[in-house]
Amino acid sequence: MEKELSKLTIAALIRLKVLTTVRGYKTIIKLLPHEVAYLEKLLITLEFYVALAKDSAYPKQSYPKQCINQEALYILIVWLLIICKNPFNLAMFDSAKSRADGAKTTVQRILECLQVFRKWYAVDLRMVVLIVTRNEDNTVVLKPIIDNSLETLKKSPMEEREVLKELQLLVAIFKRGKRAEMLKYAKPVLDHLSLLLKLDSPNTHIRNFTVKLVQRLVVVFLKPRLAKWRYLCGVRSLEQNLKQPTSSSKGTSQELKEGLEEEWYTPSSSDLVEQEEEEDGEEDDDIPYEEVETGIGCILMSICDKENDVRWSGAKGIGRICARLPKSLGDMVISQVLLQNFKEYAPAGAWHGGCLALAELARRGCLLPKRLPEVLEVLEKALRFNETHGNFSASVNVRDAACYICWAFARAYETKIMAPYMKAIAKCLICVALFDREVNVRRAASAAFQENVGRHGKIPRGIEINTILDFVAVGIRKRCYLDLCVKLAELQVPEVASAMIDFLTDFQTVHFDEKIRILASEALKKLARFEIDYVIEKVIPRIYSRVSSPYPDYKHGSLFALAGLLEGLFEAKLHDDSQMVFQNPGVEKLILVVSEIYPSIISKRTTGVSLFMNGLCRYIQAMAYVKVKLTNEQLQEWTDVLDLIACEDSIVYHQMVQNAYRPLMEYYKENYELLIKRIKEKYFDKLQNRDREWDRVGAILPLSCIPKEILEYQVTFDNTSYKLLAIQIIECLLSCIPKEILEYQVTFDNTSYKLLAIQIIECLIGVILDQSNPMWTDARVTAINTMTSILSVMWVEHFEWKRIFECLLHSLDDYTKNECGDIGSFVRRASISAFGILLPKFYESKNEKKIEGILDLAIQKILKQCCEIMDTVRNHAAVVMSSLLTHEHIPIKHKNLLATVFERNPDDTDEDFKKAWLFEGFSRMEPLFDLEIYRRFVLMGFVFCAGNLIQSSNRSAYMVLKHHTKSIKDNFEKTEQLLEDLHKIFVEIMANKESQLVFLNLMQMFFNERTFIKIEETPDESPGFKNIVDLIINIATSKGAPKVKSMALSTLGSFLQVNATSKIWYRVLMVMISFLNSKYPALRTRSAEHLYEALSASDESEYNSDEMQQVFALLSETSWALTGSENEANLNKVTMEIGTTLKKLYGPKT
Repeated sequence: MEKELSKLTIAALIRLKVLTTVRGYKTIIKLLPHEVAYLEKLLITLEFYVALAKDSAYPKQSYPKQCINQEALYILIVWLLIICKNPFNLAMFDSAKSRADGAKTTVQRILECLQVFRKWYAVDLRMVVLIVTRNEDNTVVLKPIIDNSLETLKKSPMEEREVLKELQLLVAIFKRGKRAEMLKYAKPVLDHLSLLLKLDSPNTHIRNFTVKLVQRLVVVFLKPRLAKWRYLCGVRSLEQNLKQPTSSSKGTSQELKEGLEEEWYTPSSSDLVEQEEEEDGEEDDDIPYEEVETGIGCILMSICDKENDVRWSGAKGIGRICARLPKSLGDMVISQVLLQNFKEYAPAGAWHGGCLALAELARRGCLLPKRLPEVLEVLEKALRFNETHGNFSASVNVRDAACYICWAFARAYETKIMAPYMKAIAKCLICVALFDREVNVRRAASAAFQENVGRHGKIPRGIEINTILDFVAVGIRKRCYLDLCVKLAELQVPEVASAMIDFLTDFQTVHFDEKIRILASEALKKLARFEIDYVIEKVIPRIYSRVSSPYPDYKHGSLFALAGLLEGLFEAKLHDDSQMVFQNPGVEKLILVVSEIYPSIISKRTTGVSLFMNGLCRYIQAMAYVKVKLTNEQLQEWTDVLDLIACEDSIVYHQMVQNAYRPLMEYYKENYELLIKRIKEKYFDKLQNRDREWDRVGAILPLSCIPKEILEYQVTFDNTSYKLLAIQIIECLLSCIPKEILEYQVTFDNTSYKLLAIQIIECLIGVILDQSNPMWTDARVTAINTMTSILSVMWVEHFEWKRIFECLLHSLDDYTKNECGDIGSFVRRASISAFGILLPKFYESKNEKKIEGILDLAIQKILKQCCEIMDTVRNHAAVVMSSLLTHEHIPIKHKNLLATVFERNPDDTDEDFKKAWLFEGFSRMEPLFDLEIYRRFVLMGFVFCAGNLIQSSNRSAYMVLKHHTKSIKDNFEKTEQLLEDLHKIFVEIMANKESQLVFLNLMQMFFNERTFIKIEETPDESPGFKNIVDLIINIATSKGAPKVKSMALSTLGSFLQVNATSKIWYRVLMVMISFLNSKYPALRTRSAEHLYEALSASDESEYNSDEMQQVFALLSETSWALTGSENEANLNKVTMEIGTTLKKLYGPKT
């Protein structure tokens, strides 16, 4: 083997490194040649690259990349590793002459190579340790290596990289070396670590490897035998446990029933007798107490470290060390762990480290059964530990480690030892597996519960519970709270349902995460029926006492929890007497909760006021749902609370407010005059408010929740005169409608009262059509939803449905935009939903009033939304359209073809159809281009989508348009019709600057890709194309935004590829020439570029003429972007010269 590797060899080693990365070095190493003969050749090659690395050309501490590729070096060292694992004496490679001459031995050569490469590269320490711990060579190389590492630690305490390297090496040496050889080095190493034993280094890795090294040193100090005082469980294999023979058939029957008990195991007095531990009679005088105490002190400190890795290393170290300590010392270590790590105010890191240490001690039998009562008390606290920092929790690891303790207990102790504590452990694990916030903790608790059921039993119906708490099932949090806990309660295991209710009440309803508090209240609602008396007598008073808590989270969670429990009790058995729960001592003041919290939300300065608002909405909803008795004053106060929250400028509150309004409005059936008065004096007054949008929204929301019975009442706001009634209604309802819309309204009937529903709907129509504040889209959305809600629950025979549908048609054209984007899309979606609900209801009524024209227009506009820019609007419109087509009584034109376009599989949900429409919608809509009644509206949707810059949709829409134009390219009549429709669309959108850009971009794309080749040949014969050109020229030459003018100019430039003998081409040419003298440099440059490109495609005879070459020279050499008076004069001269020349070449011949 040559000293230097060839490029081919290095390339092969690099590829072998890739395989090693994928499969691991332990797999690849088996396939490498491991004959001893390769050792010398490998050493020669490595020494060659060591010499390069030591070359003075490389500055100190630099990285010699030119030396050898790191991947190739890694494979060479792995190869050396497998060769050196052969059981032979490396001294056999050294001749007697070389030893006599003082030459380096093979071991020294290997170590020198590895030490050098360890300095430059990340060389695996396994190779170094394997060499220095070989039995034949330890005496020669071990001491120098350790001394060198200690010297480095002493000289460079502040150089973290060097310190870390030496610590890693020492840890590996003391881990692999034999105790007899390591013992003499242990004390010197511990003495040199004095600066690191405080674990105050900011580097986590240094602290971690310090702990690893210290525990290895302490293990070396102790004798290599396990203490006899440890608890021995016996057979630990589950398979062997199951195979153990039983003494009788009765025993066999009992084993088969293990895990299927119906009651909890009750321990007898004999079970509670502490196990007699065997005394450790061994001599412990030869233990170096001072060094061991120093090491243990460092490790006990490490399990309180702020980093997980350090705590893990410390916990494992405590387990290893205690397994070799005398009983008295081991007991002291355990006592110290319990004392320092589980203080009342200890941080989460200390609790986590303590739990890991206890689990490791239990696994190794160092935690004797007499300690279990004390540990169990800590364990229950750790399973519920929840320390928060702001809006996140730092205690996830604590609960996970607590589950690890439960798992370790199941494997470490016999059934008779664990039986007295199984009830408490099982209930805790069940609650954590169901209700913990983090999925990894829920799964850890599930695994620990499964381990305890499998090894000990003693849990009633344990196997069934274990099936419910499956590892996969507990992965979905919502399912745990709303489904699994109910299934578990239905098993009727004693005390489990009450344990779950207590856990939710005491911990989850006051959790820092709002979502957890809400889920906990829903779970309490479902579990209340299993422990009705317990909930009424114990749980509700406990939660009610927290309503007055100063902590917002506690108050919010308590309101939601009370609401859930009240609804759960009502649904369980209190339908006949809903006041039963309020007669119980301690909860009779539940009805006063709203009055107590109401002042806090009026000021809006209280901390957590948003939580109070949500909580009050939920609480009022529940109290009204259970039909609590309210006085008129209380009813008005509760409605005032909801009115206040409904006017908040956040949509988050609105759904909760609506949910609370619905049951509360039922109270007004007995005294509807109060509601009528409120509507007139408050809601209608707010609807006329033009200063604040959310006041309108807050007035609309309660109108959508008025019961049908009240909507059908004949009411008036002034009983003195019918005439005054009409005047007052008109003044109240139409004051927010613009003047031009007032002229459209029908007159009111002066001879009779009006239905409340009619008055409300007319007022809502006014809100929807009001354009005095166009940005108030939320008010319009709420008004549409409220109007739809009212009309969906009742039928008004004599109401003008035409006005309703015209109002909704108007809303389908709402494209209001602000800095947030297309906020009008919410109004369009609400209108589409309204058509989907109201059209079927209207035609089912068999009303004599026909609205064929409105129906056609509604379908046309919904089809337009089906090919809109925004995915959400497009998908929603498609779902509504597919629903409308299923109603046979709606006379939709071309219904069969539309049904084919919007066909969906019978098993598809709305979400499935939306996903399909997202990818196939545009191509499905193509057949509608052939239907005259729908073509222009569908084409408008495609134009907006294809010309837009949103990549997710514009390409798909444009490809469908392009395919359609190609399919009709030979049909001049259809092509002309398409251009006419495009012209009409362009005229409609002329007022909107952004819409102009969309259309101009689309036309430019059409002509750049030569879509209308037939039109290009004879453009003068196409009136539609001529009209489009006229509009674009008008945009380019009139006043407007430079961005629009630039796009119009680019579009005109693409028109220069039509027939050069046509009038349109010449007209466009003159416009482009005129822009050479524009006041905008960008437009001058753009015009010159388009002229140069267009003229370059002229006939060869014209191209080669002297006049044309002169034009090309002027266009390319003139600085069109320069400004200044002198340049302007030059540009005028150049423009005139170019214009004169081109007119001469292409102008009309006289």
